[in-house]
Amino acid sequence: MKEIKNYVNQLHRNLTYVWSKRSLNKVNQVIVHQALSEGSVEAINKYHISPGNHISNKGCPHICYHYVIDREDNILQTNLLSSIVWHCSQRNTHSIGILVLGNFDGPSYKGTQNVLGIQVENLRYLLSMLLSKYHLNRQNVFGHNDFGKENCPGNVITNFIRGYKE
Repeated sequence: MKEIKNYVNQLHRNLTYVWSKRSLNKVNQVIVHQALSEGSVEAINKYHISPGNHISNKGCPHICYHYVIDREDNILQTNLLSSIVWHCSQRNTHSIGILVLGNFDGPSYKGTQNVLGIQVENLRYLLSMLLSKYHLNRQNVFGHNDFGKENCPGNVITNFIRGYKE
């Protein structure tokens, strides 16, 4: 069994804000994202909690995903699943957000990195664990591009998700 590292309290927070909470029985979707940058989990967290990011002019409480899959073979839990994090507009109250670190090609975007095989395997593992735990099926897994963000999570991960759902 793969270890999921607890990073919930390892990253800095914007102490002005806190996440709203939800009952876990509301969870009915998993949404996968890519970073669209070469940044580390720490760098993305710093961007999210800083004022003026693309999510909130005032900054966010913390990194805006429940899990991060890094490029060093780690799965990091970055927020409690009971937290309503701001990863996908109008989907946050009932979805789990997963970020795959990297800057990958999308339909209208040229990335600077390739998805690593270990990232795909870690995504497969994490999805399997989450779907089992929350009694979801593979049809409940989406890319951010299913909700209007064309280049997120990138071509490779989008194709993985499509195949995963079959």
